[in-house]
Amino acid sequence: MFQFIPVFHISNSLSFIGLFFSILSIYTIMTGNISRAIMLMVVSVICDLFDGKFANQYERTLEEKQMGEYVDSFVDMISFIALPIVLLLSITDYSIFALFISIFYAVMGIHRLGYFHITKEEQLDSEGNYFYFIGVPVAYISLIIPIIYTVCILFQATHTLFFQVLLQMIYIIMALMFVWNHPIPKPRGKMYVFFVLLALLVLFILGSR
Repeated sequence: MFQFIPVFHISNSLSFIGLFFSILSIYTIMTGNISRAIMLMVVSVICDLFDGKFANQYERTLEEKQMGEYVDSFVDMISFIALPIVLLLSITDYSIFALFISIFYAVMGIHRLGYFHITKEEQLDSEGNYFYFIGVPVAYISLIIPIIYTVCILFQATHTLFFQVLLQMIYIIMALMFVWNHPIPKPRGKMYVFFVLLALLVLFILGSR
């Protein structure tokens, strides 16, 4: 009789839902609907904002908790590294310069995820929660890019060279911020509400056009 591996746990389901929307976003980019792809990207980052809180609602063994952390990071590699790269290459018409920026972005993003795992114990507060991160989390790219895209679409600038250059500069800056050796406070309370409201505003604007 078929059985799942022991650490397959329902607590990871929100991470996998976010993964579903990220892959759907990649597919939508490939079919040419950038605005819809951006909306799907926003949904995936909302899932990422709450997947930790969702997972903590379940009683898990140490092995299941460790598995959850790795699942989250592997999903992050697709949602916040692979997806943004596909988006950048598509918007810039697969320019060679954007390709090199994408490689740089991927290297810095993967380095940041790896560093998080070897230093995560140092980033825990007295209650066992993450009080701050070292470097900017890779998920922030999926908040920043949709906001910039939405502003540019309101000014009908998404098909301009300015937008392409701006986007590439943001990817370079974000890549450097990923590996910035500086504590970044983890969003809590009102910041979560602010991020969600911002995401919903982006979804409303893009969905109404």
